[in-house]
Amino acid sequence: MDRAFSWLDDLVGSTGADFLKRDFNRSFTETGTGASGRRAHLDHARALLDRLRAARPALRIESCAGGGGRIDPGVLARADQVWPSDNTDPVDRLTVQHVSPGPTPRR
Repeated sequence: MDRAFSWLDDLVGSTGADFLKRDFNRSFTETGTGASGRRAHLDHARALLDRLRAARPALRIESCAGGGGRIDPGVLARADQVWPSDNTDPVDRLTVQHVSPGPTPRR
């Protein structure tokens, strides 16, 4: 985690960037299986964004959903903007951004 933060902080500082798009589109299984693997993935993402936000408060951070319009509510506290998909095709976006009304309530 320290290495990832140091690299990213140095990159932002050396380029004078004021905007960063950070995607966390990785499978939970890349960090291991089961609850401990999922926890490691989430803890890393949260800590990286929290440290970067603390070190560079003026940096605008954008995140993106992992496809299918899924946005993790936890990232909303850490990013200035979140997109439901990287797909910018107008016709495809109609499908990505469609919100199902859910099941019809029974009476």
